[in-house]
Amino acid sequence: MVYICGGYKGKIAERNALMQNVYPRLYLYCKQRGYDFRMVDLRWGVGDPVAEHHDTVELHMENLQRCQETQGPNFVLFVGQKYEVRSLPSTITRESFEALVRVVERDRHQTSKNKPVEDLTASGSQSSITTDSSTGSFSQESIYGNYLNFGEQATNSGLLSQSSHNSFSDIEEARLSPVAARSLGDLDKDLTLLQMWYELDENCLPPIYRLLPISTHHPDMLSIDGQRRRQAMKDWSATCYRLWGVLQRSAVQALGQEEASLLLRTVLDWEVEAGLQPVNEAPPEEHCHCYKRVIPDLHYNLKDQHAHLYADLLKGGAQLDPVLSTAHQSFINCLHEKLRHTNIYERNVGWGWKGLNPKHNRSHLFYTERISSHFQRTVINSLKKVIKATKALGPFNMVWKEAARVQIQEEIQRHVNYGLHLWKGCTLRQSFLADVKRAVEQSATRSILLLGPPGWGKSTTMAAVAQLAPSWLPGAVKVLVHFIGLTGESRNIRLVLESLCVQLAEAYCPQTQLSKGVPQMINEFHSL
Repeated sequence: MVYICGGYKGKIAERNALMQNVYPRLYLYCKQRGYDFRMVDLRWGVGDPVAEHHDTVELHMENLQRCQETQGPNFVLFVGQKYEVRSLPSTITRESFEALVRVVERDRHQTSKNKPVEDLTASGSQSSITTDSSTGSFSQESIYGNYLNFGEQATNSGLLSQSSHNSFSDIEEARLSPVAARSLGDLDKDLTLLQMWYELDENCLPPIYRLLPISTHHPDMLSIDGQRRRQAMKDWSATCYRLWGVLQRSAVQALGQEEASLLLRTVLDWEVEAGLQPVNEAPPEEHCHCYKRVIPDLHYNLKDQHAHLYADLLKGGAQLDPVLSTAHQSFINCLHEKLRHTNIYERNVGWGWKGLNPKHNRSHLFYTERISSHFQRTVINSLKKVIKATKALGPFNMVWKEAARVQIQEEIQRHVNYGLHLWKGCTLRQSFLADVKRAVEQSATRSILLLGPPGWGKSTTMAAVAQLAPSWLPGAVKVLVHFIGLTGESRNIRLVLESLCVQLAEAYCPQTQLSKGVPQMINEFHSL
């Protein structure tokens, strides 16, 4: 499995070329040799990266980790001359959020006394969104820990739409700028915005402030009416931009430069930090590759209506945004420190009609063909090494059976780990747990159905029951855990049945030979 990452709109040409031309060839190449091949690109075809529950980072990191568990190249990065979409943290520690609120309240108090509020310098605002250049790292492990424990420790983010700036006039954007002077009314709105969108979640230990779902204050985000949904999206973009400005203005003073930088990290920062980690003691050069696109004449075409897709421009003018440009350059510098130059392939391509358009420009078509050809050669060379090493392990059918067994075991382990994560992260009411315990004790062989609207904690409750059931029931209790929809395999009824049958067979009949057909597995499930 190869994980593809890069910008949302500026890399459309490269993504289309890979998915339409290269992926079918690599898939056929692997199938003919008895292997499976997948390319995971969560940005392909996504215009506005907005998620109702702000779980984009977690989704990306989960898929990246699954790719890193496979052999061969697993991480390919495409970068250009534009910074990644800015994002809001969907969870903030209680101490950090309260420190941010204190800074806003202090500034409000000073302004109410007609005292000037000290604005952040340009360099200060830049530092809050750039990487830590002193350490050459995209993250601070002392704060966020190892990325493999992402579900427990990492911070998700709510993304700003690419069209966020269109929601503001020039005057509004100047007023909302992180370096602009703030009036008492502006600071009142900042404080209200923070308290309205971030809510204390005391179910987590320790308690955290969580970014509310978008539909909480913009219910039309879930409307079936397209026009109302677009208006809600526009309103959320405006809210998101304002929130990001509040956090950027206050974070350095409230948290310090390093933590402020971590608070406003982009999805790409998370991906690159995790993707460039050593895997199975192998250096990143063994499994990571980067394609760096440079448009030399981009600066002469900033007035073009498509220039904003390839560069960070100031609102209402053909000028580069100095803050985002500096942040992007810091990102590139850290990338070169993390990955050897032999794995960074720089390609130049000239500006054309509609920017980069292979359909109407031969040089652009040649550029995408070169990228596709090089990508295909790189992946095939790595796959040949994997196939050669696999052949040395034994006959193909034995290797295939062992790989299938390992895959099922890994799938089961994901569900177990997810249940442990839910159980450790929340505390249920004792009265409710007592009701559940009574129902389990009285059920005997009957099924128990737990119903409730989304977000009411059904999965968390089932995770708690799985942990507590051995202490509730007499005898040697064996617990099978499976969360439908957690992984791609758990959305397939045949694979769900297969996983349950494997667990039952290992618990009661280790020598049982299981079938592959759905009707046969249904019978085996009942017999086991």
